[in-house]
Amino acid sequence: MIIYVINILLRLIFIILKTGAVKKNIAEDRRVNLDFILPTQFFYLCQLMNITPKQVLINFMDDLAQGSWKSEGRKESRELLKAYFISHHYGLEYYSKEDIEQIFEEVTAIGTLFPKNATRAILDMHTLWRDQYQKYWFEKWYSKRKKNVTSQD
Repeated sequence: MIIYVINILLRLIFIILKTGAVKKNIAEDRRVNLDFILPTQFFYLCQLMNITPKQVLINFMDDLAQGSWKSEGRKESRELLKAYFISHHYGLEYYSKEDIEQIFEEVTAIGTLFPKNATRAILDMHTLWRDQYQKYWFEKWYSKRKKNVTSQD
């Protein structure tokens, strides 16, 4: 069942990417409004489990991104999502499998640096640093994309 839900979620994200809803300057413009019909089975699963589709999608995206938000107890699901993502060869037209593994290692490392139980001042400084570092990280990997592939950007 979990593989089925993961498959639906990744397909939804793939549709979002293919439709051009995500721009090249995603590091600056992350807010995307989407309008699509949820797969019936996904909708019913959410209803049966008393969770909103929005919350499932938010959790899914945060876990796939290896984020630091609510990361406790999610290591196994994050590893499964990473393996699922790689097994579907997402991004292989732009990066080698080794590059994609490195991308996930780096994004995981960024997430582990969250200063738990820190003061507000430290959290604010961390947020400023993280935002700048993530922009650098994105631009670094974006510039390494294979040049001979027609891009949707």
